Amino acid sequence: MSLKCAQCSAAVQQLDAIHCSSCGALLPVGPARTQDKQAQAARLRELVRSVSKHPDFAAWLAYEPKRTAQVGSSALGVFFGLLFAAAAAMFLITGTMVVGPLVVVPSAFVLAGLWVAVRSLRRTRRFAAAKIVREPAFVLDKQVRIHGASNEGPDQRTTYLTLESESGARREVRVPEHTAGLIALGDYGLAYLIDETLLDFRRVGSA
Repeated sequence: MSLKCAQCSAAVQQLDAIHCSSCGALLPVGPARTQDKQAQAARLRELVRSVSKHPDFAAWLAYEPKRTAQVGSSALGVFFGLLFAAAAAMFLITGTMVVGPLVVVPSAFVLAGLWVAVRSLRRTRRFAAAKIVREPAFVLDKQVRIHGASNEGPDQRTTYLTLESESGARREVRVPEHTAGLIALGDYGLAYLIDETLLDFRRVGSA
């Protein structure tokens, strides 16, 4: 029997949660919860272990997911970094009013643009050459974080998953937009990972 919040009766998703994710109430701590956590942890390991028994598991291991979206995103950073640096350099060369201490401002913009371009280029090369890790995992948590929200333009949303392996190790990974909608909390299957990015996910089932 799964643990439920005494305040709102919502099921507790996180085994080590202190507060209810639905109402924020403090969750109980005691022998009953400890036993429940141990039972859920054992069940989770069993589900993750079952991934390798799927009839298509061998084919999934041989599958090579595309890296186009992730490499393209980093390449876009290179382009805009160089564009920003070029614009700042042009202003520095042609701007007749830029004299004395004011010359530091466009110079700083040039350096900032070059730094963004070099950093993105290194990330692109590293990502393109990195080895893909294939790991059975359970989706323990799913969050959407908003970046750069303002009244002047659209915000940027990035989906993150917390994956747990059979050993109990957890890791948080970014999820591409085209994959995020296909994965739900409680899913388990084979994850294709590079660094902290989830390239693809072969779903076996859901808890």
